[in-house]
Amino acid sequence: MKRSLPWRLAFGALAVLSAASCAREVDIYYTASLDGKLDGCTCFGYPTAGLVKTARLLRARDRASSILLDAGDLYEAGPNVFLARELREAYGELGYDAVAAGEQDTSNGLEAFMADVRAGAFRAQNLEVDGAPIGSRSPLLLQKGGLRVLVMTLTGQESFDLYPKEFRARLRFEPPDVVIERSLASWPGVDFAVVLYHGSVAAASRIASRHRGIAAVIVGHERKLIDGAAAGGALVYSPGEDGNRVGILRLRAPRFGAKRLENRFVLFDYLKDADDAAVRERVMRYNDYFVRTTGLERDVEASPGSGASGVFEFSYFYDPNCRSCIDFLGKTLPAVSRATSTLIRAHKRNIQDPAELTVLDAELAKRGLSESAFPVVVSEDAVLQGEGDIQARFEQLVRSGRQPSPAR
Repeated sequence: MKRSLPWRLAFGALAVLSAASCAREVDIYYTASLDGKLDGCTCFGYPTAGLVKTARLLRARDRASSILLDAGDLYEAGPNVFLARELREAYGELGYDAVAAGEQDTSNGLEAFMADVRAGAFRAQNLEVDGAPIGSRSPLLLQKGGLRVLVMTLTGQESFDLYPKEFRARLRFEPPDVVIERSLASWPGVDFAVVLYHGSVAAASRIASRHRGIAAVIVGHERKLIDGAAAGGALVYSPGEDGNRVGILRLRAPRFGAKRLENRFVLFDYLKDADDAAVRERVMRYNDYFVRTTGLERDVEASPGSGASGVFEFSYFYDPNCRSCIDFLGKTLPAVSRATSTLIRAHKRNIQDPAELTVLDAELAKRGLSESAFPVVVSEDAVLQGEGDIQARFEQLVRSGRQPSPAR
């Protein structure tokens, strides 16, 4: 018995050492290019998830041992102050540690953008607007899971290349390389240094290859899916398009052994994954606001003016968050009305209402069809599903299905 005690002590010590070697790790949850998708939809023939789906995972993470980052383009490309507020507040509730400033995040104007910056919504260490910094010029030092992680947040000047000269004149960019070297020199001895970059993949790769001490560059802007592309001593990651994925990058620094990075993506499906209840409430509030302010609760009628030679009516099943759905009503309908000299009446049915989805299912079942994409045009003679199908066939459907104009 006495001889076995040292062995037991040895095994106990090994167990302690093993546990200690596995204890130092942190997960970085990262997103990018949400493009204003508070809710998802099937607008283009495939489901986009929307924050209403991804938020459920982000809310459930262990905040004590994880970091949450976004590489920019939270907002949609066009101005929408109400939607921006819902997104900004939702990100605050989810506990984002840093959101890089993307060009689309200025879509409500630079004054509104700077108000968001003052509220803590966006960061860019190397960017100034009218001489004012975008958050702190210093990096973030986050201590999670027993590790010290330095996060440098940068915006690439190339992401604003297509903006008007007068707009770009109000922006001043410090070279990313200068900011990174200064940040690394100011915080020696961190366990991991990560760059959160909004800009081109090419620029992100150059950053990764030039600076020793960087473990990873997380990039957004071009909506490419990149799973650890090697660039010098660092790896480049990007979660892809439309906010459909959440990347989870695990940083491991065993007390004995080499540091490691392990990445995976979680892909969300709008039709299959459960909602985040709090974000769904925001979606419903936004939908109500959107319908009230745009008049979408009313049916739409497009007239060619004088001399309409026929009338065409149909049911239009749409998602109010779907930009192409709205463009169809505002652009395609009037154009086809003029081209065919037809008075067109669209009876709108919002698929956010479960009762309207039930109506659609019944219409499809009568024709032996199943739902494949939104929006959906249903007439007496045909069903068109998805933007591509509608753009290709709607005008011909109007020409063949219109009824003579009532006699005056």
